[in-house]
Amino acid sequence: PQVAILKDPFFTEYVLSLTQNSKNKVVYASTSDIPDWLVRAIPTVIQKKATALSGSPSEAYAQLRKSGATHLIIDRTTPAPAPWIETEYDSLQIRLRENLPTPNFHPVLIGRNFIVYHLRATTRVSATDKNHITQYVRNRLKGTVVGFPEIQSIIQPVDGNDFRVIISLRGREYIKLKGRKIARRIGRGSSLQAALDISINRLKTDWNKTRQSVQKIYSQTIPADIQNAIDSLEISIEIFTEMAELTDRSLRRITHNMELGIDGLFIRNSGNLYYLEPSYALHRDRTTPYRFLLRLIQRSKLKQFLNTKDPRQTRIAGKWIHASDSPYGIFRTIHWVEETPGGAVIPLYRGFPYVDINNLDRATVAQAAKAGADWLVRHQSSDGQYGYKYEPFNRPSKRWTPGGNIVRHGLNPYTLLLVHSATPDPDYIQSAKNGIRYTLRFLRTQGGRCVICHRDVPAPYYNAKVGAVAVTILSILKLSEFDDISEFEPALACLAEEILYVQDPNGHFRQYDVPADHPYYGAESTIPPGQILMVLARLYAHTNDNRFLNAFKVSLPFYMKAWRHLVNKATDDGVYVDEDRANIIGIIPWMIMALNDLHAMEPDDEYVSIAFEMQDWMLTHLFYHERRSSFPDYLGAGFKSHKELPAINACQFTEGATALHSIARRAGTRVVETRHNALLGVRFCMQLQFRDSQSTFFLPEQHETLGGFRYHLGATRLRNDYSYHALASLAQAVAYIPAEEFPKHIPISLPEYFSIVQ
Repeated sequence: PQVAILKDPFFTEYVLSLTQNSKNKVVYASTSDIPDWLVRAIPTVIQKKATALSGSPSEAYAQLRKSGATHLIIDRTTPAPAPWIETEYDSLQIRLRENLPTPNFHPVLIGRNFIVYHLRATTRVSATDKNHITQYVRNRLKGTVVGFPEIQSIIQPVDGNDFRVIISLRGREYIKLKGRKIARRIGRGSSLQAALDISINRLKTDWNKTRQSVQKIYSQTIPADIQNAIDSLEISIEIFTEMAELTDRSLRRITHNMELGIDGLFIRNSGNLYYLEPSYALHRDRTTPYRFLLRLIQRSKLKQFLNTKDPRQTRIAGKWIHASDSPYGIFRTIHWVEETPGGAVIPLYRGFPYVDINNLDRATVAQAAKAGADWLVRHQSSDGQYGYKYEPFNRPSKRWTPGGNIVRHGLNPYTLLLVHSATPDPDYIQSAKNGIRYTLRFLRTQGGRCVICHRDVPAPYYNAKVGAVAVTILSILKLSEFDDISEFEPALACLAEEILYVQDPNGHFRQYDVPADHPYYGAESTIPPGQILMVLARLYAHTNDNRFLNAFKVSLPFYMKAWRHLVNKATDDGVYVDEDRANIIGIIPWMIMALNDLHAMEPDDEYVSIAFEMQDWMLTHLFYHERRSSFPDYLGAGFKSHKELPAINACQFTEGATALHSIARRAGTRVVETRHNALLGVRFCMQLQFRDSQSTFFLPEQHETLGGFRYHLGATRLRNDYSYHALASLAQAVAYIPAEEFPKHIPISLPEYFSIVQ
């Protein structure tokens, strides 16, 4: 108990302040008994059994409110957190322990061991009311006197009995502004109208400062009067839904205490409130909670919390942990922005449009695949090379990374041809041919052997990867389905022989053809073997040459034995070291796609069994299905690291999931389940796409990103292999799932807490 008090020094003080108000009834609900020290400190706290938190959020809320409870204390140490990810995040106890957005439960104090929740109805704003509120703000900024609209939505106060809002202005019509916010002001009032009016008045009062700042930073002149400028500006509005102070100030634990993009941060200092809204993380590319807090401290000019020994002041000082006179915390908002000045509003989640799985049909998925393929074609150089990596917020001359990875380049023609299968376009065929020609510029032959020998800038050495051989074969074979490949036939024949050459008698593939003093000599990864197995299946289909089938059948048991060995290396608590986990995952999608190809020719039950075994491991250990998704936009992703938001690597799982559904349909087993999981994965891949103007509004050069896929939910960088993984998933979904079986026609039931997305 003493340790608990020391780690949460303000906890009892805060709860005592609540209990002193006769209107408040504070309940302690946990699987453990109420601590003696808490009973002694605050005798009015009431113990409730953990069963009070069983059932749905709405049921538990109703029961607690019926008992008169206004506040709830949760013990964060019970039940003990899972070492990796929880089996089900739709458990109310676990959601409250982790401070995950949950209807009617709103955090007000977050410590290391305890959280205090305020029990009240959740703020919800309808699409109609968002438009009415936005129009009210626009009229007031134009100087038009209008009455406040009649709001039908439930909008609750935060931070005591006050409402808080942030109104921001963007100027996409001004080319130099590059989608940036030019002004934002916070308002706090006793009503929503009062809070809005305060924010509006601050925007008006400070307009001259805004103009000077825009001129200085962007060299852009905007009208001297906000009434004349507003017709060219989009309005963004955020209504606070909750605010909670963090008493655990540990920088090491900040990743655990805030969710990047969902939580904004505030600091109270010398009577001022400094803040960064949740969407700032994505819109300004702050990809870790530490960087987000650092930026708030820098932007607020709270230099006392910056490390003075660091001349650039890019580190937070140790004194931050003990700064009880500058309380800080998190806040969450409902956020929307106008698509055009005065136009319809776009609801945002984590600063980005949310992809609702039940809006997906085959046409929508095919359209997304086309947009992604167009991004690849648009950024292909005249020599056939595809743009490699793009950082939207870098200086113009630094946005594209020079050079690239030849294996990732070599997959792009295959990607385009997959999309061509779903949504035909002759430009994809021509682009793919040019891309293959670029790859073959690095073909080196000697004595009947051939390799793709390439220097991947910035590496100082050349490399010959069997993965480059494999993906080049995939691209040529896919091209043969749509066009004449006679110019590539000699290279294809040689590359196919190379695949057989690098196989050892036991089925193992040598992955690098380099001398013993080369950095990659003897290096191993599970991705190239998976690619090779897929290539062998397709070479067999293309040539009917049994050598390729035999090579596949020799390698299959070798790599399954190696894979199962890795699977059995889990620690006692069921997790894997990062290297083992990466190698377990790497081969899965390629192997399942290979088995799908072979099963179409030879419907062997062993292929079905192996495919399900591999995908089931991933589903069990890593997959964010609808009951396991801690946040709604995680749906369909996969766990990678607690330090990173769900990322593009999850689309690799979906490549395997869509191929597994194809196997399941032929085998007549687990068809509904495999379709369901594949569609969840497709939803996540689309969540990462800059699909249209609604998702590119905050980027400097919107046309350069349109159609590309970003790295993760809080990142903006694009890379051509990100597009491969996502587009392969989308194109295979279009190919393998009947149109009438997409969620728009057969809706998927989602947990109650998903309703938090507005």
